[in-house]
Amino acid sequence: MKHSYILCILLHISLVVMSVVLVWLTMARKEHNITFSIDYQEIVSFWCRIVTTVFATRSAILHSTKQFCTLTEMHDQISAWGGIGAAVSILYTQVTLPSSFLRIFWICLYLSTISVLNVTTPALVSVESFNFSISTTVKTQSIPQWSTSGDRSTLLLLQNNAAFLPWIDHLDQAKKLGLSKGSLYDVMVEAYPGSEMADISAMGFNISCGYIPSVLIKEVHPESLGMPLGAGVPLYNISFPTEGLNTIVMGNTNLTANEEKSEPDKTLEKIVNPKLEVPADSIILYTQNPISDTNGKIGHAVKLPNLNVTLQFLQCSDSVVLQMGKVDTGSRKIIPNSLHPTVYKNHSSWRSYNPFPKAANSTSLLEGDYWAQILSGLDDPQILVTTSGKSFNGWGTYESIDWGSMYLMQQLGLEPSLPSDDGGPIKSSAGQLLYLHDIENAVSNLVASIFWTGGHIHPSSIAMKGIETTWNIGHIYPPILSTGNTTVERVVFAVRLNAAIGLGASMLLLILAIMFSAGTHSSNPHLSSMGFLQIIWVFEHHPELLEILEQVEDPTDYNLRAAGLVKVRLFDAIQLEQEE
Repeated sequence: MKHSYILCILLHISLVVMSVVLVWLTMARKEHNITFSIDYQEIVSFWCRIVTTVFATRSAILHSTKQFCTLTEMHDQISAWGGIGAAVSILYTQVTLPSSFLRIFWICLYLSTISVLNVTTPALVSVESFNFSISTTVKTQSIPQWSTSGDRSTLLLLQNNAAFLPWIDHLDQAKKLGLSKGSLYDVMVEAYPGSEMADISAMGFNISCGYIPSVLIKEVHPESLGMPLGAGVPLYNISFPTEGLNTIVMGNTNLTANEEKSEPDKTLEKIVNPKLEVPADSIILYTQNPISDTNGKIGHAVKLPNLNVTLQFLQCSDSVVLQMGKVDTGSRKIIPNSLHPTVYKNHSSWRSYNPFPKAANSTSLLEGDYWAQILSGLDDPQILVTTSGKSFNGWGTYESIDWGSMYLMQQLGLEPSLPSDDGGPIKSSAGQLLYLHDIENAVSNLVASIFWTGGHIHPSSIAMKGIETTWNIGHIYPPILSTGNTTVERVVFAVRLNAAIGLGASMLLLILAIMFSAGTHSSNPHLSSMGFLQIIWVFEHHPELLEILEQVEDPTDYNLRAAGLVKVRLFDAIQLEQEE
């Protein structure tokens, strides 16, 4: 009997310890490291109930047979251990004939606590799934930067990569992550489906264009440029007031740089095949198309002498805008219209050209003036557009359009306004009305696309070797993508241990088990329960009990309980019989 008592107490202590450990695990958030098959939760729950209930109940009933009390009290206690329903019923009888109200109440409380554990025990030893958000630091690929600071070969590679420009707009958005409406945004290295939107950094190219005042145009003779007399090509000397801007010359309606005064990397072809020399911090565009601002005002066009042709010149500068935006963590795409402040314009007003203040000695590939150097040296794709079928003394009559001009015309819906070989009608979009803000957006897209291409699309090693040989440079240093971090709020499925109710219940069970089991140890526990057979045996060997009950004429439950209010100890009689 002593062993059963010790085992009962140890099991209840184990239940308390288990609950305490589980509460600590929950508070310390260690539950993520504890996993087991959910298939075993019912088995564990069942055996926990069996073990904690059977031993405590057995010890309590045994204690009832050994205590010195009335037969009614012994009857009520043993009957109450039949279950929670029996315990409540016996507790109700204590109202009319109290025998041991407090002890019956403890039994009822014990069995009620067991019922609570029947519900909470699975939560103590199994898992409860739930969703919650955790912050995760995610690596990002950011804007392109120098791989070797200020190396000229990087700019040459960016100019060469411009050959990819005509195809960028045909790519699916998933194939051009990091590029959006004139901005470059950080791209998450890994996707996190099901998570919330993440904040990212971005860099936008804010393009501002203005008209060039005081443009001077004079007709020049071909022989002054080394061309044969009678070539029949009208040429014009166009001068800009900007300091350091060289003279450019135009044949027919196509501007051509004076090759004696310009270097190939300082020329720029834009919109309707212009070729202009520009200062390093801006570019110059021109078109025969009328350009209007959002107020309906047409720009300051310049008329060519002796021709019914007008040209609109624009000078554009760039300022870098630091932005913030949101990306979808699953697709890693930018959320539409989330970049702020935005560089994409829907209105703009005519003004004379006014450059942005220059950044103070910026060494960044994107924040310096390198964008203008790159655009001014874009290669021609060798797609020749004929101007006429005539030729003279080896002078060609074909014009080609550089990649930047082609991209801008694609953005603005323009086509080269050049006559055909056979003198047929001109296929022209020269009369199409353009809007100033559309041109600024197109240039912004052009700049962003060139830098994005340089950071994400590199030629093969064979092509790189060919470029090195053609340009006679030792090695090309492609731009590299800088790295950064962002925080993602991940919605994850987790499990936790519900131990609060179970801990209180197990503590109460321990206290009640100690109360019920006190004094039940014995070296020879023959009568360990009080079933029907044990009752027959007790009355057979203890006839004095019959004398107590034989006086009851009406054997109602109340009368029998009233007659049993005589104190006895069954264990004393058993022990006395053994001694005899």
